[in-house]
Amino acid sequence: MTGSASTRDSPIPPNQGSAAQNSNCDKLARLHDTEVRSTKEMDQMNVLLLEDRLTASTGSGVAYVYNRGVGNSTAGCSCGWIGRRRLLKAAAEQDAWSHCAHLGCGVSVPLVFPDRG
Repeated sequence: MTGSASTRDSPIPPNQGSAAQNSNCDKLARLHDTEVRSTKEMDQMNVLLLEDRLTASTGSGVAYVYNRGVGNSTAGCSCGWIGRRRLLKAAAEQDAWSHCAHLGCGVSVPLVFPDRG
């Protein structure tokens, strides 16, 4: 064993900077979500219709992926979160899963809804 007894037995001080970093990350995430929402006003009606269909018993919301064809898939949630437009459907699915993991929202079944219009 290395070190003296006084250094081995002393408690590790908490990281005071992590709370400030987390709040800054949350602010940046909300800013990014706001920018993304403003660029997707054209498809707002389709998203609202899906959110009405997907209201479920989970506390926060239900995440889904709206597939509009090759190179245009978007994850969204009935809690109001809308992800980036993705070239690959799988990337949009990952966005939906990570949103659910971080915020506790549910996952819709099926996860992907094709564009029928």
